[in-house]
Amino acid sequence: MRCRKVLLLGEGFIDNVIFQGLPDSAEDELKFGDCIIDKLIKLPFQMVSKTEKLIRFEWMSHKSEIRFYPRVGFIKGQSSKNIIAMFKSKEPIKMDNEEIWCRINEVTVANMQSADWDETLTETKTLRPSELKVLLKQRQEEEQKRQENYESIASQLSSQKASAAASGAGKKKEEKKKEGKKAEAKKEAKQAPGGKKEDKKGAPSADEELKVDEKEAATEEIEEPVKEPENTVVENTQKDLMLKCTAIADLPKYETSIEHIFFKSTLMYQTTSYKFMIKNTSLISYEYFCKITNSDTGAIDAGPYSIIPKQGRIAAGCDESFILKFTPSDALDTFPRLLLVSIPNLDPKQKPLVIEVDGSSDRPVCHFELPPSKYKEKKEKDMAPIDNKYSIVEFESLGTKVKNIRRFMVVNPTSQGYEFEWSEEEEKGKPVEKAMFKCLTPKGIILSGKKFEMAFE
Repeated sequence: MRCRKVLLLGEGFIDNVIFQGLPDSAEDELKFGDCIIDKLIKLPFQMVSKTEKLIRFEWMSHKSEIRFYPRVGFIKGQSSKNIIAMFKSKEPIKMDNEEIWCRINEVTVANMQSADWDETLTETKTLRPSELKVLLKQRQEEEQKRQENYESIASQLSSQKASAAASGAGKKKEEKKKEGKKAEAKKEAKQAPGGKKEDKKGAPSADEELKVDEKEAATEEIEEPVKEPENTVVENTQKDLMLKCTAIADLPKYETSIEHIFFKSTLMYQTTSYKFMIKNTSLISYEYFCKITNSDTGAIDAGPYSIIPKQGRIAAGCDESFILKFTPSDALDTFPRLLLVSIPNLDPKQKPLVIEVDGSSDRPVCHFELPPSKYKEKKEKDMAPIDNKYSIVEFESLGTKVKNIRRFMVVNPTSQGYEFEWSEEEEKGKPVEKAMFKCLTPKGIILSGKKFEMAFE
């Protein structure tokens, strides 16, 4: 017996701040999944500090659809901070591992009582109406500048990551630097002093028109974030953490060629089926719920119809097949119904999915209550096709010369009773063989609306 030794080498590391509680227990992936346009999705998680130092964090989301709350704040040493990631889009969008960065630094503060600060801490202020308008405008401008700054930082960080991960990416980096310089030049041109900002019509910009009316009374209350405590950043402690975000936003859409379904005349107690398809043409998967209503009253009334499946989910770009069955229990010329396929949050540009359904039925002289048989399908390759007018009674025997009896009911759906008699149908040109089957109820009377038990051996 030979023994071999294997030397295993590994390297471990620890970050000052890690993410916990992300969907699917991921380390650095935030999956919002399928989202509805203009609907806010929230995902909570935690930022956990693994150091004794005070950490300042700032989420630098360059995507307007993704926000973090709180966006900026402090994390005490060996503590955690609850974060809520929010996604909301006003148009169809697909994000795949979009890199969102969070900048962390070690900081020191003069008063440790403020070490748990973040932007969720607010104070109520009472302002004049005109003062409130000016403040809201200032917030809007600050948000715009911050967004432009985040976009620039995200572009730089992504470039650095790509350069470090792949060799020979110098050209791309230079191109991105040029693009970054152009963007900076545009930004400086926008911020350059001199001259009034004008809108498309040549009027002064809205912020220059807004002024505080000192004569107004302070009647408007607003929640204002508590100002960030003064702090000092510790040198060489800056680090940028990356979170890869995935999300798809759209409104459910469908495609089908079916508007009306009409079943041909069907005998009572028999079943006719119709198969149709519905395609999901949107970017997201969605649920559906089927119901059949009375076309006159609107009440849920399936009548002789049934639909399979009644509910489910259709994946993006996929088809779902449906089977509508018609099983009349009475003889009528029409069975009008409406098949409603409800799709939550359906695109308002599309009509609700409503299919008109109708059919007619005939009254048979008799109806055989037999279980479904697949004999025709099993034997279609070995023998001539069997006419649909025949019903099939199948026997299973454990051996030869063993008597097996099958019983079933025959219904008289007519308004009159009648006599019946069973007789064997002989095929022309075929020699008469010894009968393997025997009818134990060769004759009888079936009253109107009643059943009679038949037996074959």
